[in-house]
Amino acid sequence: MTNCMALGHFSEGVMRLCMLLDDDYTPYWKWLAFEFRKHSAAQSLDPLLRTLAISTDIAQQVDLINEICGFLHNLLQTHQLAATDLSFHPHPLFCDLLKGPLAEYA
Repeated sequence: MTNCMALGHFSEGVMRLCMLLDDDYTPYWKWLAFEFRKHSAAQSLDPLLRTLAISTDIAQQVDLINEICGFLHNLLQTHQLAATDLSFHPHPLFCDLLKGPLAEYA
């Protein structure tokens, strides 16, 4: 059950981010998916989000989330909003984590 809630919040966040990057407001949750489909990013992300919503295989969900995150990262780079230098972060705790347990992921 918690897995489904997390996937729902992830999907909602993806749709809202794409709409904000297109300089569009994010509507009431009931209309979010409908309005999202009008945006250019929806052509690539809608099939992935739909597959993610119906998938019960954890490995497939992980692959889909990684693919969606990669797409979003490229979208953020296109808008010049993605950081390439992770040695600096506005929150110093993040930099400390990169030196410690998260260093292998950087």
